[in-house]
Amino acid sequence: EIGSGLVGSEMCIRDRIYGVNSRLIRKWFAKLGLKMRSNKINSKIYQVNDYYFDEINTPEKAYWLGFMYADGYILSNSNKIGITLAIKDREHLESFNKCLNSNYPIKEYCHDTSYKKNTEYCRVIISSDKLHEDLIKHGVLKNKTNILEPPKINYNLIRYFILGYFDGDGSIYSNKSKCPFYSISFCATDSMCEFINEYLLENNLINKKCKLIKRKEGQIVSCIKFGGNIQVTKIMEHLYGEIDRSIVLKRKYDLYINCKNRIFI
Repeated sequence: EIGSGLVGSEMCIRDRIYGVNSRLIRKWFAKLGLKMRSNKINSKIYQVNDYYFDEINTPEKAYWLGFMYADGYILSNSNKIGITLAIKDREHLESFNKCLNSNYPIKEYCHDTSYKKNTEYCRVIISSDKLHEDLIKHGVLKNKTNILEPPKINYNLIRYFILGYFDGDGSIYSNKSKCPFYSISFCATDSMCEFINEYLLENNLINKKCKLIKRKEGQIVSCIKFGGNIQVTKIMEHLYGEIDRSIVLKRKYDLYINCKNRIFI
């Protein structure tokens, strides 16, 4: 495989070095049916495993698919995918890059928002036609917040998908009462909430489905909430399963460990 983007002086230099006309080489490549790299590939600065999401067949891939459902996005009219997180979660973007064998830069920003000044966040944006296409194929759509539908993946990997979604759009917290206890919640479309409800019920992690709650009247997105130290520990222990703990969002995992050990901070 050779590059097709040889022009001008570059072609002349290579012709002199190797003593072969580059146009002749391209002609023979075409005749033999061999592929040549496009200018687009030749000009790539950063690397990534373009085929990472081709098939969701490991706990880690299911986890990152769930996280992309929650906090990832597909950029319109481009081949780019991205994740933006609070600066405190930069390490999580580093884990994402590591899993995808990516060296795309994680950039940090600071700006004012309508509710907070000097908001700090970090972001990674990756250019890849294949990753872009595969994520759309698996359900990560543009402007997805109000239209998300459950993924079609192996049943044994659903727990890791839900965990990834939880790390993106879920919460774990304790109340401050005299008898403190932990709760977890998920925010999602009604169909996604029902999908999570049904999975937890099927695996005897809850006794009955949780009622869908709307934070605001007329809002499309709903929330489901599960409380109690025993129930939260049981659910989270199942979701974490056999996944590599270095991949999951550390601050939420630490809260789960606190819940398990009945530590209330």
